[in-house]
Amino acid sequence: MGTKSREADAAQPDADVLIIGAGLAGLTAARILTAFGSRALVVEARDRLGGRASTGEFPAAPELGIPEASPVEEGCNYLHGCSSEHPLFVMAHRLGLPTAVAAGDIGCQYGGWESSEVAEWRDPAAGGEIIPLEEMVDAVLLLQQVVYGVGSLTKERQASNGTAVDSDSSENSDEESEVENEGAGCGGGGMSSSAPVCATSSRLDELPEEASLEDLFERALADVLERRFRAGRRASASLEQRERDLIYKIRGRHFGYVAPCRRMPPFTVSASCRGKKRCTRIFMDGNWPHSDPALVQGMLRLLRKKFSLIQDLGDHGPEGYVADVPEDDGEDRLVLGGGFQTFISALSEGLIVITGDPVRRVESGAGDVALRLASGRVLRAPCALVTVPSGVLVGLSKDSAIEFLPSLPADKMEAIRRLSISEIGACTHEKVVLRWPLATPFVTSVLDQPGAPLQIETTDRRFHFLNLHKYGRAGQILCHIWADAEWKEHTLLSDEAVVAAVVGSLRAIYPKSPSHAVDSKDEAQDFLPFPVQWKVTRWAQDPFALGAYSELQGPGASEVDRQVYARPEGRLLFTGEGAVSGPVGAQCTHGAVLGGAACAVALLTAGSSSTAEPSADARTGTDGETEKSRASELLGSGPLGLDVAAVVDVLVSGRPRPKRRRSAS
Repeated sequence: MGTKSREADAAQPDADVLIIGAGLAGLTAARILTAFGSRALVVEARDRLGGRASTGEFPAAPELGIPEASPVEEGCNYLHGCSSEHPLFVMAHRLGLPTAVAAGDIGCQYGGWESSEVAEWRDPAAGGEIIPLEEMVDAVLLLQQVVYGVGSLTKERQASNGTAVDSDSSENSDEESEVENEGAGCGGGGMSSSAPVCATSSRLDELPEEASLEDLFERALADVLERRFRAGRRASASLEQRERDLIYKIRGRHFGYVAPCRRMPPFTVSASCRGKKRCTRIFMDGNWPHSDPALVQGMLRLLRKKFSLIQDLGDHGPEGYVADVPEDDGEDRLVLGGGFQTFISALSEGLIVITGDPVRRVESGAGDVALRLASGRVLRAPCALVTVPSGVLVGLSKDSAIEFLPSLPADKMEAIRRLSISEIGACTHEKVVLRWPLATPFVTSVLDQPGAPLQIETTDRRFHFLNLHKYGRAGQILCHIWADAEWKEHTLLSDEAVVAAVVGSLRAIYPKSPSHAVDSKDEAQDFLPFPVQWKVTRWAQDPFALGAYSELQGPGASEVDRQVYARPEGRLLFTGEGAVSGPVGAQCTHGAVLGGAACAVALLTAGSSSTAEPSADARTGTDGETEKSRASELLGSGPLGLDVAAVVDVLVSGRPRPKRRRSAS
């Protein structure tokens, strides 16, 4: 009798759904499944929850002049593209989490997070002198013309390879729209689209057969410079050093922030463009943008207005508040308050999560899925949801590699590989957060000055700075390291040495106090001393992240790879920021949430997350309807076919919306 009982217990599944990964996608799915009565069990390799959404803390250190602790975001910082269809923006309002408009979107949506155009540019080679706005705009528009060229060359190559080219239907767009899109192009998704076939005389036969974005960029840049030189618009067909640094630095922010352009396909740029015939026409115009003076003046007016609004903030920074609607639809907002940990805490409340025990093998059979963990424990369920990052799935690190039996299809593995970094430690988007005491001269004279810049740019291609002090994070500055800079030393240096490099770059553009001259190196270091607290991220070396987030990498990469990544394989479902399309939220936190929600709803509405009979804890209403059968209430006309407001209601409350009472007949 006892033996029989043990056998029966062994046959019982551990859950209705096993979820691999406790990041935003996994926690969202588990929260919804649990709310509707399905038994979800989450398995997380780390000892903490959140994945790449990681909020740490700078502790109080009164002896160092740091009286209060402060959150420090090690991963996500922003909500991108805020609207009523953005689940985390809506959720932030419900949770009382303050956010503030990104510097680039102050006054109107333009460049979003870390917009290079809405920054104070300084040249370390010229003693930190401020680079005039007009010079920066010239570089932006030169980059814009080259991007048009990449689109044009891409279409020409497609035609020469026998690939069909869509006919253009956007040539008749009005001039006002053209100015707006071209002027703001490098800032926030306004880059023009690829062009139809035309004779560009670009010597395409000189390009590699599988050309990268870098290859086509260099070809297009050479063509643009030569045409401008022949038209008398340049003294030379070569770039001056500062001009080159500006163009490549801005390129890094807009295209090469996750992966270097040499690893990316031309599609990354050409597919984001708009207006195919205009694309080629502008690429071929040696007088552009001078042939469209309204464009240049319009862009200058827009940026001057933004800088004026920032200066008008005076002693304050952008207002952090609990927003119910964005100031401008589609804007990016910096998360403040308790940071992304607020979302993680809310989503994980009441969930069953196994932490610190990586999944080593996933066995998918005819009747169930078995997970074999590093501890030796085996978990079983009718199905599983896989939410780990792409680098983990392709097995870049033995510490996190997961064996699938049977093996995942070859096309799926190739698609995921094209979305992942190439190796452990490959250049990707990393961050360094620095903190000084409030009495530090650099803080009082630069970061805290009335109307201080919210973003500081340098021609040093490695670093971009966000003035977190003005966003309420006292004494702090955030340094972004773009992948396109290919600063490989980051992986080799200690944290302190990385910080020293960042501080050295800051000292090169602030060699003295703005208020008086500095006579010695020691005095310069007194003005901008080594910070007392810092955090250096190493996402490319973290075995359970293996990259900051996904990106199309490799000449053949395309959005189709994300579709293949998301394709279910028998009893296995896949989601995460890498497995949703660009318009839905690829690379973004809201994309992960939407992907997790969509998978949970699919499991509940298809009934595949339960055994033949409802589980014991599947709550039943008075009319005999189980909670699971009500999951269709989360379907709607929003992203991935979801009703975002209904989804957020469940994520915040942890239960379905109350049923409406039927009116008496």
